[in-house]
Parts: sequence; structure tokens; C-alpha cells
Amino acid sequence: MLAEGAGVPIGLDHDGANRNGHKLLKGTLDSIPIERPEPTPAAPQGICLDKAYDNSEVRELIGEYQLTPHIRARGEGIADKVRTPGWRARHWVIEATHSWLNRNRGLIAFKKAHTAQLAATLPASGLRHGRPARYPQRVTEPDTPTNLRTFLRLLAFLRPYRISLGVSVVLAVVSQGSQIGIAFLTGDIINAIRDGHRTRLWWLVGAVAAASAAKAAALAGRRFIAGNQSLGVEYDMRTTLYGKLVRLSFGFYDRHQTGQLMSRATVDLTSVRMFLGYGLIFI
Repeated sequence: MLAEGAGVPIGLDHDGANRNGHKLLKGTLDSIPIERPEPTPAAPQGICLDKAYDNSEVRELIGEYQLTPHIRARGEGIADKVRTPGWRARHWVIEATHSWLNRNRGLIAFKKAHTAQLAATLPASGLRHGRPARYPQRVTEPDTPTNLRTFLRLLAFLRPYRISLGVSVVLAVVSQGSQIGIAFLTGDIINAIRDGHRTRLWWLVGAVAAASAAKAAALAGRRFIAGNQSLGVEYDMRTTLYGKLVRLSFGFYDRHQTGQLMSRATVDLTSVRMFLGYGLIFI
């Protein structure tokens, strides 16, 4: 049997059991009821066959019909499936057509005569025209996004927290400014002790205490705001991730390990939360 890309039969030959399939190839090609268009380099016509057709007789016959052979050796399809989960060989459509005929074996079975069985197979093949197979597309790995693109996507989760992020940045600046001011004031205290300026010394000590209090208050406020902000971002990311997971097909979970998905949803999201909540401010 010969089927086109959607698994619809377009050629059929029939013979007894224990007959090599490649002996029926010419009859199958000649049985195509419509006139084939002329193959061109821009629009070649291919034919997919398995290892049983890999011989000089078949290749010579295919050349006479100006067809491009696609003959896979044993094990090549399995290797492609291992490398690309979800991939199916090109002859999948003919396997689906054979399955369709098996499900309609009531039309075909128990026909002893050669012509009677062929006559029963033709209407079963005709019914296949109403149920073409959908050829599964090759599953390819998506392009790996750049670091900048990933960073910009993460920043989008901070959009609802713009005000708290701005306040956190201001408090971080105050905290760092107080730390720098304490360092300068410490130098002035040393100079005041060396020069014996006791009155100025007390003012400097008070300024260091005030700067330390401002640093502590800014640090505590930033920690509180950043903590709530990071938890909110983590909640939004988890909601988005879980919303995506529940919309994926069962095939996705067949191709990916559940432990890896759980790791993405827990450990990785926690790391992102710590970066957006605390580390981003000091970049």
C-alpha cells in the first residue's frame, strides 16, 4: 500500500502471503489512479521505505519513476527518537493506515478469493479518505533565551511593586550613605582626640550615633519592604508557572522528569526571589 503524507491510500497492490513486499512495489506505483505531476528539482517527489526495500532492484525502479528514496536502516528511527523525544518516523502515516484497515477487518476478513479480498480492501481504503492522519511534527528544543532577555522578563514581575521598590532603593542609599558617613566621622574623631578638642569630640560622637541609628532604621525598613516584595514576586511567579503547567499536554510530562519540574518550581524560584528582593537593589 502507498499512502500520501496524511495517510490517505493512493496506491494498492495485492498478492498471497509470504511474498516479499518489494516485489509488489511496481504494481503499487502503477495503481495510483491519478496522473502524477512531473517531479522537478524545486518540487521533488519522495517515497519513504523501510530497510526491506534497500536493494538495487528497488532503487533502479524508483529511479525509473523519478522518485527520491528515503530508506532508513534498522535502528536509525530509534536513535532519532532517543535524541528528540516525541519524534516519529516518516512511515508513521502508513502504520496509521494499516491500523485503520485492521479496525475494518470485518470488510476484509474471510474473503478467500484473491479478487474478493482486493474488492473488500478497496472500499475500506476509500473510507480512510474521510479520516486523514495528522502527521506529528518533530519536537524540537526551544531556542535558549539570552541572559539579557531572561533578566528583562524577570523585571516584569516587579512592575506591580514599583512603589515599594523605589522606597527600598532610597532606604538602601540611606543605609550605604550612613555607613560612608560613619567612616569619615571616625577619622574626624581621631583628629579631634589628637588635637585635644573635647567639645568637638562630643559632637562627633553624637553624629556617629545618629548615623548609626539612621543606618539601622534604613536597613530594617529595607529588609521589611524587600521581604514582603520578594514574597509577592515569588507568589506571582508560582501562579504564572502553575498556570502554564496545567495547560500543557500529557506528552510534555512524558518528555520531562517530574523531579526537574518540582525543582524549577521550588529551588529555582526561591533563588530568583532572593535576587529580585535583595540582590537587585545593589547592582
